[in-house]
Amino acid sequence: MEDIEVRWKQLRLLEEEEVVLEIPFGEKEDVKKKGDLSLIGKVCSDRSVGKDIISNAMAKIWRISKRAIFQEVDKNVFVLTFATHADKQRILDGRPWLFDNVLFPLRPYDGLLLPGQIKFESEIFWVQLHDLPLGLMTRECGERIGGSVGKVIAVDVADDGIGWGRFLRVKIEISLYKPVARGRFINHKGDKLWISFQYEKLPKICFRCGCIAHIQTGCSMDATGRQDSYISDVMQFGAWLRVDGGLRRRVSPLSSDTSFVGKEGESHKKDAAREGSVGSSEHGGQRKEMEVV
Repeated sequence: MEDIEVRWKQLRLLEEEEVVLEIPFGEKEDVKKKGDLSLIGKVCSDRSVGKDIISNAMAKIWRISKRAIFQEVDKNVFVLTFATHADKQRILDGRPWLFDNVLFPLRPYDGLLLPGQIKFESEIFWVQLHDLPLGLMTRECGERIGGSVGKVIAVDVADDGIGWGRFLRVKIEISLYKPVARGRFINHKGDKLWISFQYEKLPKICFRCGCIAHIQTGCSMDATGRQDSYISDVMQFGAWLRVDGGLRRRVSPLSSDTSFVGKEGESHKKDAAREGSVGSSEHGGQRKEMEVV
């Protein structure tokens, strides 16, 4: 896309090519109606993925009334059209979605954007906050800690605002181009208490910089995993940030969100096949040194 723009700026246009055509502003009603049933998604992978491949894969994962129609509009970027608004909302509520262990983020349809200008800079994840005192497993605490990571969408608590359990779940919209947050310190009776994070359905991340996606120039770390703010040669990110398998929410939902994040007792292999779980990248106890999108 950039090469085309550079080439265009170097051209000397003919007189008829200089004429600006007047196109009626706004979408036709049939286009708008179809757009209301559509989303835009991107496979965050360097390799090209064909329309039929991604369409067939997601059809096996998504539990909707009718198969979504995929149309490719740019490399690995697709417009997805659903049969009903309920199907569209169910897929939005079920985010994040993975394809071949890489992220498949979704965005609302916008007919005014050029395909090459569509930005996929963030996605929604369920984040588990571990090692919280029971008295802090509340909606307020979840919003406070989650808000330091990104935009809080929901906190998985009961109607009374309390979410006692092995951890507190918070649904957060996070940046794809910033290192995944590994935890936060909180003030606990005058001492610093580390609250560790784990992510449900976390895709492949770079174990060097901790980002889910890279800008075009690639990873900002050098071969040793060093950056100005890092002083250790030890990989700072790893598979331990992922939740093995998945869990259903423990309590009644906060809102109309009906996202499906797995079933207790299902095997990790089954999660990988049906939900796109990223745990399948590890075999026989051996872990790859680094994974990159």
